[in-house]
Amino acid sequence: MTASEGIRSYVLDSAHCGVRFSIRHFMISQVHGQFTQVSGAVQYDPADIGSLQVNAVIEAASLSTGNPARDEHVKSADFLDAAQFSQITYHSDKAEVQPDGTLLLKGEMTLHGVGKPVDLHVKERSEDVKDPWGNLRFGVHAAGTIKRSDFGITYNAVLETGGVVLSDEVEILLDLQFTRSEN
Repeated sequence: MTASEGIRSYVLDSAHCGVRFSIRHFMISQVHGQFTQVSGAVQYDPADIGSLQVNAVIEAASLSTGNPARDEHVKSADFLDAAQFSQITYHSDKAEVQPDGTLLLKGEMTLHGVGKPVDLHVKERSEDVKDPWGNLRFGVHAAGTIKRSDFGITYNAVLETGGVVLSDEVEILLDLQFTRSEN
């Protein structure tokens, strides 16, 4: 890629992505979940990776933990309140190359109607590859951590033995694939 190529725009291939989360439950194990309806786009200048901009939208009601009763509770007003806050959004406008060569995305997440700064660490990024249909694709693996309480999600219960039912910290794990038409 050369500097003369300018800004490249890619869209999220939602059929080939995973937007997952993990939260500590009863202070003894992790509960995992995912969101199945995600859309987004990326723009950047290949000559300046720091110009990378990400915009993503997650449909809150698409949450799935593999347990329908738990899913309904997490979608309720106790947690996501998906009826009132139907979308979770993320917008980054800056990427910083770290000493180890990875990228740190600096952006804002809006969750439960509250916008807060959230950094995402891009641990892996593939080079562009051309698929059999002539499109360019690249993939990323990224992760970050948020605190539920920062977004006004405070539902919890104290355990008889100490500790709480749910940790405040939620780990975010992203495996994303983006595509760009060369046609």
